[in-house]
Amino acid sequence: MNFQGPERFGQNSQDDRKRNVSVAAEHLEGRQYLVGERFTVADAYFGWALLLLGRGGVDVAQWPSLVAYLERFQARPQVKAAIGIEMQLRKTAAV
Repeated sequence: MNFQGPERFGQNSQDDRKRNVSVAAEHLEGRQYLVGERFTVADAYFGWALLLLGRGGVDVAQWPSLVAYLERFQARPQVKAAIGIEMQLRKTAAV
């Protein structure tokens, strides 16, 4: 990793994120989950990170494996429930 000053948080930083996301997208090609044959805590964290990437200016739509992964992730009942709780907390915090 290359830790530089605040000027680093521009296009270079976005390029770094895209490069890192590309590695994950390639890893997920032909796989359902990050590790093994079942959903793990790694999937929970990674799925949430993918949802947050949009705020960082990275659109995962350019990686079909990530789009499919996110669809599976968001279809899980417990993930739906957690996202619902998160959205409710955001509404409460915004008031």
